Amino acid sequence: MTNYRDLTKAKAAGLQEFLDERGPALERLRERLMAEGQDPSAFLDGTI
Repeated sequence: MTNYRDLTKAKAAGLQEFLDERGPALERLRERLMAEGQDPSAFLDGTI
């Protein structure tokens, strides 16, 4: 398991960039699904 306190500054910055993008990326996906006529709630409900 990764101990995030032990990350280098570069790796920590990369992780933070990834985490900062998750919310906006999910919103873009929801918008795209709606534009294609799909229900994002049903599509992204966490089931396979």
